[in-house]
Amino acid sequence: MSSRVPRAAYLGAVVALAVASGAPRAFAGPTSTDRATHANLPAVGSGVYHGARKAGVTAASVQIGTDPAGDATRSLDGVNASCGDLRSSSIDFSAGAITAHASMATNCDPATDGGWVHGATQLVWLIDTNNDQFIDDALRYYTDGRVTAEVVKISTGERLCSAATSFAPDAGYAASFDPSCIGAPRSFRYATEMRYDSDLAHSPSSDVVTLDLAPDDNLYAGPITRRGYFMFGQDGHSYHFGADAKDHGGLTTRPNLPVVGAALSPSGSGYWEVATDGGIFAFGDASFFGSTGAIHLNRPIVGMASTPSGKGYWLVASDGGIFAYGDAVFYGSTGAIHLNRPIVGMASTPSGKGYWLVASDGGIFAYGDAVFYGSTGAMHLNQPIVGMASTPSGKGYWFVASDGGIFAYGDAAFYGSTGAIHLNKPIVGMASSPSGKGYWFVASDGGVFNYGDAAFDGTPGAIMLFSQPIVAIGAL
Repeated sequence: MSSRVPRAAYLGAVVALAVASGAPRAFAGPTSTDRATHANLPAVGSGVYHGARKAGVTAASVQIGTDPAGDATRSLDGVNASCGDLRSSSIDFSAGAITAHASMATNCDPATDGGWVHGATQLVWLIDTNNDQFIDDALRYYTDGRVTAEVVKISTGERLCSAATSFAPDAGYAASFDPSCIGAPRSFRYATEMRYDSDLAHSPSSDVVTLDLAPDDNLYAGPITRRGYFMFGQDGHSYHFGADAKDHGGLTTRPNLPVVGAALSPSGSGYWEVATDGGIFAFGDASFFGSTGAIHLNRPIVGMASTPSGKGYWLVASDGGIFAYGDAVFYGSTGAIHLNRPIVGMASTPSGKGYWLVASDGGIFAYGDAVFYGSTGAMHLNQPIVGMASTPSGKGYWFVASDGGIFAYGDAAFYGSTGAIHLNKPIVGMASSPSGKGYWFVASDGGVFNYGDAAFDGTPGAIMLFSQPIVAIGAL
């Protein structure tokens, strides 16, 4: 099967297999010998779905809504079974856990109900981790001698991690796992599928399966994202805003040299700050992997980026020199190239196998799997470029100038700018929203400007009266 599976193709192919095979009971719950086959979800899912369109909602917890009663369909005789009639589904996304919920018309106990214990019943949340309408991973809830849940990679059937399970007759089914299991995405979409084995006679010649899905119209719910952003001061102070941005600490004494950049850990439960000498300060779940604090640098450090795993980072100097630590790999630099203007920032690709460097004139230098989509290197700018951010797909990027002018390339869209607004203080950095359909700018006085679907959650305001200027912003 293709490694990229759109929901429509997944559903269509699977229902054809489920109905036409005549012997789907081979997939009726994984054993030690057939777990790899059973984990390959396209062989055991469902594809009969009906009902009106349900719009997705962006929130930290997305409720798909009340799925129509009685819309579950048996693959052979068209009779509904309440144990397989999906009524609602939701997912909660926090820094430490992704927790999926689902409820049926009748929540049958997976530990004792015959359809669960003896049949091919499974409840599946299909997850699109990069919002491209292709299924990437799936959370499966089933019974295999005991109630079990696991996350599998759709393209290979590989088991990624286990999930904690719970059940209550009034609340239904729940499964929870660590976001790092699916790469700690900033946002994702999902759909829910219930496949209930209603052939309680367990006839060897037939397999009556009740099928139900939500949303019913081949869409995904979401995107689901966390809300909030962080700002970092030149003195190492950190400021957090939004429901899901939490305080993970900051410098309490002024560093020897000013902080010039920062990066969030993938979980959002920690961050790194970097000073001009390459000294690294790690907070929360961000770990220290090395620094240039004891190395003589030709030019000062001006920014940093973390790897997707959070187990490494890059530092970039104003001459484009790159310093890689942890699982960050060196893919190239401009350290030996004469630059027209200094490097002012960097961004890594979603894979972590490449990065872009941007100069103050908007010149772009792409390394590894980072692709060049355009630059302002040959344009006259009113004010210099001060930062950049990449889109979630890695197929585009934005530059921001100190007056808040925005330059969008690749699949990065323009959502607004402060280029025509008088600013009290210059813009110093930017961050993209999890969906890539918006962005924030931050000024050196902590002023925040939000565009597209980037939400405003506050500014430091009066608490900055005795602090140093803001130098960076990071968003969950």
